[in-house]
Amino acid sequence: MPRNIYLEMNKEGAAVYQLFTKYEAWKREIKGFDFMDLVNHVLRELQGISYRSTPIHFMLVDEVQDLTPAALKLLLKVTEQNVYFAGDTAQTIAKGVGFRFSDLKQLLNLNEFQTPKLMQLTVNFRSHNNILTLANSLISALELFFPSTIDKLRKERSEVVGLKPIVLNVVESLFYVLKGSGRSKAEFGCDQVIIVRD
Repeated sequence: MPRNIYLEMNKEGAAVYQLFTKYEAWKREIKGFDFMDLVNHVLRELQGISYRSTPIHFMLVDEVQDLTPAALKLLLKVTEQNVYFAGDTAQTIAKGVGFRFSDLKQLLNLNEFQTPKLMQLTVNFRSHNNILTLANSLISALELFFPSTIDKLRKERSEVVGLKPIVLNVVESLFYVLKGSGRSKAEFGCDQVIIVRD
């Protein structure tokens, strides 16, 4: 990296860049590659030529929020007619991926695809309404405090009311509920879930 660019970085950016260069050196040393190396290799091989293998007329991509722009570009390049993307920006689990449907629209325009029609599914058949109310309050907080991180969409709802979720403030409370103190009425099984931060 040129010295003048390195000096312009803040300390955190410089530390991340050092980790990146060590990671890249380690991959070269073990002759390894990661998912993005694979995606970028295929994109380079296809640069300037069209995809000539088995035709892919249509493609449905689920959990699109966990794919990088390069992976999305590759899928667009190998699909002849139409690609359907499904996902939820409030459910991103891949670190370093900041996907939004507005970004996808820009990528599609760059690749000469028509601007897609965004269709939102608002009726949830997997969760009941009290769980969705809790989830929607967390999403509202994300929209308020981190407005550029997720798409602002209509809130999901369910036809089933269900029990009100229990929110535990500290880990010790979770152990208390799990052990059962005689007073705990929690029965854990296939109908319950515990959501933790990491």
